[in-house]
Order: sequence, then structure tokens, then C-alpha cells
Amino acid sequence: MSTEVLRLILLHSSLEQAEHLLSLLRNAGIAVRPERAEDLEDVEELLQAKPCDLILHEYGNAECSLESLLAYLQENNRDLPVLSVASELKMEPMLEVMRKGAAAMVSADQPAFLEMAVQREMQNLACRRQVRRLEGLYRESEKRNHALLDSSRDAIAYVHEGAHVFANKAYLDMFQFQDSEEIEGLPVLEMIAPTDQESFKKLLRKLSKGKEIEQDVEYTAQRANGEQFKVVLNFSSATIHGEPCHQIVFREASFNPELEQELEQLKSQDLLTGLLNKDAFNLRLEQAIKKAQQGQGQQQFLVYVELDHFKALSDQIGISGTDLLLRDVADLLKEACPEGQALARIRDHIFTLLLELPQKEVEKLCNALSKRLEQHLFEVGKQSVNITASMGVVIVGEGAVSPESLLTLAAETTAEQAADGGNGVRFYKPKANRDDEQDGMHWVHLIKDAMKHNRFMLARQNIQVLHGGEGEYYEVLLRMKGPKDEEIVAAHFLPWAEKHGLMKQLDRWVIQQAVRELSTAQKQGQTLTLFVNVSVDTLSDASVLPWLAKLLKAERVRGDSLVFEVPESMVVTHMKPARRFHRGLKQLHCGMALEQFGLGLNSFQVLKHLPADYLKIDRSLMEGLAENEENQAKVEEITKKAHAAGKLVIAEFVEDSLSLSVLWNMGVNFVQGNFIHEATVELSEY
Repeated sequence: MSTEVLRLILLHSSLEQAEHLLSLLRNAGIAVRPERAEDLEDVEELLQAKPCDLILHEYGNAECSLESLLAYLQENNRDLPVLSVASELKMEPMLEVMRKGAAAMVSADQPAFLEMAVQREMQNLACRRQVRRLEGLYRESEKRNHALLDSSRDAIAYVHEGAHVFANKAYLDMFQFQDSEEIEGLPVLEMIAPTDQESFKKLLRKLSKGKEIEQDVEYTAQRANGEQFKVVLNFSSATIHGEPCHQIVFREASFNPELEQELEQLKSQDLLTGLLNKDAFNLRLEQAIKKAQQGQGQQQFLVYVELDHFKALSDQIGISGTDLLLRDVADLLKEACPEGQALARIRDHIFTLLLELPQKEVEKLCNALSKRLEQHLFEVGKQSVNITASMGVVIVGEGAVSPESLLTLAAETTAEQAADGGNGVRFYKPKANRDDEQDGMHWVHLIKDAMKHNRFMLARQNIQVLHGGEGEYYEVLLRMKGPKDEEIVAAHFLPWAEKHGLMKQLDRWVIQQAVRELSTAQKQGQTLTLFVNVSVDTLSDASVLPWLAKLLKAERVRGDSLVFEVPESMVVTHMKPARRFHRGLKQLHCGMALEQFGLGLNSFQVLKHLPADYLKIDRSLMEGLAENEENQAKVEEITKKAHAAGKLVIAEFVEDSLSLSVLWNMGVNFVQGNFIHEATVELSEY
């Protein structure tokens, strides 16, 4: 499910069809903030007033043709994808709209294709925007780098195909030039004394063939006045203005390369273990990423090694013992790794390896390393200690963005292994490639087991009164106890319960426990109102209302203390069963709330068909509310219209005091969120 909000313009003549498209997108887990346009003038006004990510254009729209829409976007330099929406998909119209410049043709009759097309365009647009941001950052970085180069004491030149393209002030001073224009385009060979020019030519030929010069090289250089002097040259690959070149650092021979190398080595070492430190390892990883992106060399693997249960072990052996243990672990890793592979300690008890080996050898090495750690007896003072480690392995591929992103993936993979008991090796697999059905059956088994062995429980979150309302208000939230008695939130298992037809049973369990809690509260004289979410399966179940009536009667609970929540988008796509459910609730004096409210094309039109008692504003409108004027205007508009219609307004996902103040001033009736009160398991457990 995407966490990004899709800002969408629907250029469609039918409001009903436009709402249907929105429902399909929301049902697919895409958060949508829509606007509807009827012609090109509406599109212009909307684009001038608000940001937008995507336009859905009705195929054959009489008020605004696809050609005129695309022409407007091109003339105004708007990078916005356009999807053409047709009643059905046919090859000729699909080719036609793509030739004109639309990204694709989609149809409401093919919701899976619609979802994939929208997701693809969201990802592509995000990539293009990211590229533009990075280009801007790159230009800024180049400016800063030039400033740093000019302030450097080292004489530095950038050379392309043997000619100067840039030289800093120290370089100009070294060779007695007044400004950079004098040296631009001049062969770097002219800086070398005639006796060494032949040798230098050979070195330049190596560079031109893509070979790296890893060691510093000593030459005799020559100034503009003919004076000769010894220099030590250091070569590295670089870019300037986006073009590849080589950076050459000239240091006079009085410079001691051996001492410099020793200092560099000390800077790159982890002092405790003698391995590479995090900065040095990141540099090696960055070079590996660059090779992968250029398709050079053998595939490389990042291995993330985290010692299991390290805190308990550290408490057992103390700080000095921990240092001894980490040194011994480092020595064991060095013995186990082939020469030439990068090995580092990047944090406390976390080690990393960069292996340039075939995958089978990496698997073999990691499994052997895991076994060796498990079987080795570490002597720490007078104690003998056994340890195990969790390992996560990630391929350094051409899609890698940065060392940080790869290390994050490796850490997450290692955490998954640790959560499964640790002491083993896990290779990262993209979520899209995992066996979802097998994963789903795992959750189904847990759900059924929880039903059988009473491992469900309810949490509740306070809904705080701001204006109007008496007593206490809470939303009840389902939780499940996992195999290790850990608390599992509903977001992990409810999608699988919906897919496998288990929601009716879960909904009835939640309703029953909520009614029992209300019964206890009422006997104690407490004024309590509970909000309960129901699924589309329950909404469409004709037997649930008679069952609810019997339950309320048996527990002697007032119906007005129970409010049922359904999403606005669910009501739009299931209006008939929603209206029947609402009529039944009214007869039982129960309340109804529309959640995720306010982002439909005409949300208040829904209330004419289903007059709910409470409106819960969509969470996306709460993001940055205190600073976001657009969101503030929308929330205020919803609140005023709701109050005029006699409805109570709830703002959920409130996360800071400034937002709370804004909502209070707008007259919002209730607020909910972790800032107000985190959901806690306070109700009865079963």
C-alpha cells in the first residue's frame, strides 16, 4: 500500500463514473486527493491553484480533447502523466492515445490494470522529480567542490583526454600561471619534464583505457620558466560538469607518501578491532556500487553481521570483556574471509563484509562463518562464552542508490533473521518476489489458531471531546497474540482475513466484546460510547442486524452507546447494503460514522443517501495541518458543511499540539490520535 497521497485531476463528464474510478483506486490502497474538471479552463485553474501528480482524461471527452490537454501541458512545461480512461480496452484506441502522448489507456472494467498503470506513473513521476532534485543538488555540490578545491593547499588538476579542463589556484601557482583560462585545453604532458614525458604518455594511455592507477607515481615536473622539480602524482576518476575525467593531485617530492599512507590507514581503521571503520567501508561500498552501475567486474555482496542477544551478553561480561570479545570476533572473521575482501566494524556489535565472489561461494562462506561463530568458545577473562550471529546478505546491483540504502536493506534482512530466532543467514529478496500466497496462508493459520485458542484481544483509543458530546468515547481496535505472546496489530493480518473470507467472524467477535464492555460500564454508571469498524462482508450480511438486536437485548445495552464505522469509499461502491445496514442501526438506536471522509469528488452528496451521525476526516488532511494552509482550508470547509447538516466531526491521526489548537479553533467536535492517547489493551482479553 502506498503511503504517498496521489493528487489527481479527473477530466470526466460523468460524476458517477469519476467516483467509481476513485473507489477502485482507494480499494487498491492508493491514497487519493481528487479534483474534478469539466473542461480545459477548469484544468488550468486547478493547476494554477494546487499541485497535481496525474490526470485521468475521459477518452473522447467533448469539452476537452486529449490533444488540447497535452498541448497545454507541453506549452506550460508541465511534467504530468495523462491516462486516457475508456469504457473498454481495444488495441487501436490504445495505440492512438499513446501516439498522441498519453502514458496509457485504462478502463474501470480492468481495475488491476488501472491500479498498475497509476502506480507505474506515480513511480515514474517520483523518479523524474527526484532526478531533477538530484541535478540541482549536484550543481550545488559542484559549486561547493570548486570552492573547496580553490582553497586546497594541494595542486589539483582535472584532465580529460590528456588536456586540462580545470585547475585550482595552488596548481596555477605551482606552474606559474595567472588564471585558469591560460591552462584550459593545454596538454598536461607540458607540465612534465622532457625526460619523463614518454613514461607519462604510457600512463595516460592506461587511464584512457579505463585502468585505475592505484599507487602514487613520482615524476619530474616543469614550470613555465623551465625550472624542474620532483612531484608525486595521485590519480583518481572524477566528473566535471557531468562529464567523466581524471583528477590529478601534484605534490612536491618533499611530501612523504609513506607517512601519508600510514596516516590514511589510521584514519580508516576501527581502533578497537583493526578492521575498517564505517567511513572507510562506506567508501569501498560506494566504489562497488559505481562498478555495478557501470557493469564492471564481478558481482559483489554486502554481508551484515549482528551478534545475537548482545545486550544480555554485554551485561554478563562487562565493558572490558565486551571489548575482548569483539576483538576475538574480528580476528575470527579475518581468518574466515579470503584476502582482498573488505571487512569492517561499523557499530558496536555489528560487522560488515563486502565480498567480490560468486553467489554460491558467498552462501558457502556465510554459512560456514555462522557455524564457526556458533561452535567457537571465546575466552573472556575467566569466562567461556558462546555466541551466535544473524546475517543479512544483499547483492550490490546496478539499481543500488547509495551505501546507506544498501546498509538499510541489509540491516532489515538481518532483523528478519533475528526475529526468526537468529543464528543464521538470510539473503534479501524484494517483496514483489516473495511467495505472497505462502505468506498469506501463514497468517490465515495464525488467525484460525487465534480464534480456536482465544488469542484475540481488544485495544481502545480515546476520542477526545473538544466541542459537544458527553461521557467517554473510544474506538475499539482488534489485536492478536502471536506465537510468542507478542501483540500483533490488525494491519498485519486483516488483509489476509478479508482475502480468505474470515472478516464476518472477526467482526462479530469484536462487536460482541465491545457490547460486553459497554454492559459492564453501564452497570458501573459510566457513560461510555464505543466506535467499532465493520468490513464490507458484515455490511452486506443480512443476518448481522437480527444477531446484533439479540445481543444488545441479552446484555441490556443501550444502542446509542455503539457507533459503527465504515469508510466513505466503501459506501460509494456498496450503497444498497450500506443503506440497509444504516436503516437497521437506526431502528436499534445505534450510531454510524463515515471514516476517511472528505476526499471524494462530492463527499457530502453521499450523506443525502446515507445520513451518518459522525464524519471522521481523512487522515491525509491531518499531515502537517499546522503549516499546510490547503489542508486547513479543506478541514474547515468540511467542518462547516458538516455542522450545517447536523453532523459531528472527528479529526483522527492528530499528532501534535499545534494541530490540536487549529482543530479546536475550527470547531471540530472530537480529536483522536497517538498525541491524544495511544491505543492500549485495556478491554477484556479472550
